[in-house]
Amino acid sequence: MTLFWRQDRAGPLRPLPRHPSAHWWYTLDDELRAAGEEGLNTRLLALDLEAPDAVAGLPPLLLTTDQGQALHKGLPLPDQEEEGPLDTLMARMRDGLRDRTLIAPVLPDAADCTLATGPGTGAAEVPLVPKDSTVIGVIDDGIAFAHPAFRMDAGQRSRFASLWQQDAQCLRAGSADVPFGHVFSRAEIEQRLQEAGYDEDRFYRNLPPIGKKGSGPFRYRRLHGTHVADLAAGAGRGDEMDAAPEKFPIVAVNLPTAMVSDTAATFMAGAMILGVHDIMRRTEAMMRAADAAFPLIINLSFGLGGVGKNGGHLVASALEQAMAYWHRRHKVPMRVVLPAGNTLQSRLAAHANIAPGRPHRAVLRVAPDNRGSTYMEIAVSQRGLKPDYSSLSVKVTPPTGAGVFAPAMPKAPIRIDTALQLVMKKDQSSATDKGFAQFGIYHGFQRDFSPVDGAVEGTGVEIVTVALPPNAAADPYRPLPPCGDWIVEIALAPGQTEARDIELLVLRNDVPRQINPLRQRSTLVDPAYRSFDDDGFPETELHTTGCSITRAGTLNALSGGAQLVTVAASFVRREQLGDYSSAGPGGPLAEGATVSLHACADDGPALRGRLGAGSRSGSRVRMSGTSVAAPLVTRRLAQELAKWHQSAKDDPAGFAPVQSFASRAPHHPAERSGVGGLPPDEASLDHSFN
Repeated sequence: MTLFWRQDRAGPLRPLPRHPSAHWWYTLDDELRAAGEEGLNTRLLALDLEAPDAVAGLPPLLLTTDQGQALHKGLPLPDQEEEGPLDTLMARMRDGLRDRTLIAPVLPDAADCTLATGPGTGAAEVPLVPKDSTVIGVIDDGIAFAHPAFRMDAGQRSRFASLWQQDAQCLRAGSADVPFGHVFSRAEIEQRLQEAGYDEDRFYRNLPPIGKKGSGPFRYRRLHGTHVADLAAGAGRGDEMDAAPEKFPIVAVNLPTAMVSDTAATFMAGAMILGVHDIMRRTEAMMRAADAAFPLIINLSFGLGGVGKNGGHLVASALEQAMAYWHRRHKVPMRVVLPAGNTLQSRLAAHANIAPGRPHRAVLRVAPDNRGSTYMEIAVSQRGLKPDYSSLSVKVTPPTGAGVFAPAMPKAPIRIDTALQLVMKKDQSSATDKGFAQFGIYHGFQRDFSPVDGAVEGTGVEIVTVALPPNAAADPYRPLPPCGDWIVEIALAPGQTEARDIELLVLRNDVPRQINPLRQRSTLVDPAYRSFDDDGFPETELHTTGCSITRAGTLNALSGGAQLVTVAASFVRREQLGDYSSAGPGGPLAEGATVSLHACADDGPALRGRLGAGSRSGSRVRMSGTSVAAPLVTRRLAQELAKWHQSAKDDPAGFAPVQSFASRAPHHPAERSGVGGLPPDEASLDHSFN
């Protein structure tokens, strides 16, 4: 095949997102087909904050219902009258690759809402709750909200204050208070339960269509979001939440299944941030109705790969600024709980030092029949202002025998905000490409969304992203990139004389098996990598001598913020961490990022997982991972935050630190276990339902 290098540059009206999926949005059809979601209306919206008529003082984003609707529709953003929780975040999004946020709602047409703009419309519908309540927010996928674990008063009432199903059919048209999907209020959930005779199967059958052709997520036996929400706030644990469930209302968001299926998590940032905003807005509405202020805790059991871990990731920065807003405006605590990640053994992170004449040669092994895109980020481990040209020269060589012969690379140095894509020509005389790009190299800059105190405005990190489209598709005639070992050679660009440390990270979001049943994984390869220790157990030492691949820095990319609680996984019956539980520190770019504490996500080495709610008929299932450990801490922390109502109320940010209820376990390195573990009490192991 005839190939040539196509170069694209970012500009005021041509944003180049950090995640290069915007250049390959057509591959979504195949990714959705793998997730069983083909036929949906795929929309790609890149936010460009450098509109021609905007010079300064841009209006804030993602703050009001009307603004959320305008954002989703690509319309001009109306002004905001009052301060919002994400003002500062959006004001920083000015330049660089990561400063264009990629929001790609993968939704059915029926999910679109038309919001009314008149006075008194679009108000959040919430129940009246006690003045001493503590709100638990859960953002996940597949929360089966009719399960008995989420009921109270003999199964007649719901523990949910609301649940936003983002990919459900919009039922409220002009009176909707969300830009897409449907919000099930407590009153509607209880009415639907009554109409279904409190039968779960009938309840789900009567729901409006969710996702593709009405095939909702509740047909699966086990669902990640259901299990997480149960551990965080469900019934049957014999604790304070069971004694007074009305004081712990749940405000939940179900992300679109097709979006969660993206293993690189390239399309979830917008949906997550809108979900955080919705939880805060509805909690504020309950506070106004009760004439009281409530502590708020949000569980976000997603482990994202990539550069971050210093609170500077877009989602992490939104969470940090949301908490700062909550503490400043309402004077009550707010916390966000995250999983550490399950990638300790996954060979996704590597460190290297390059110097003039001494490049680093990395091997990226791509699995066959891979129906998702593969991304590897190469970051310069040195913060600074955005340069004009990239300091790195990156060359990608396809697997031997693949039959892909790339022409000579464009001459380095490459300008920042440039995308290089190896594409096909229609004929020898045409520069028009067709089919999939074989791969892409994107030179960009990640500006810190949450810079540390005293940092120069605009400081960030130079990042080069290597992207490979899926190597499997429904169309057998498409020229797809091959599987195998791809060689990525990283060198200093001409003119660079100082040695640089670099960090390599393969992006991965470990989504539930029913969401992405194929689950192919790309990994880094190094002959010196040590998989097992001398006793035959999985190796957990963070570094192997002479090996570029490291277990340090495998932490969730969202971790590292000052108030973000990051949870590792351990066994119940033994003082031992899970051999999959990721480790800090965050790497050269985020040395301070590490695990906060650990919780018992597995009953034992041979009995993996903890029991929690299944999706149907009051079932219970066993699931494992740091996503299971996180809601256990959420539950405990919510009960600790509830004590705020009887406290001196002097420091919401410092109230109930995890050190106050975590016990230190022996022989646990802090990089993997944090300050200690959440002790497994007998009540937490009781899985009966009231």
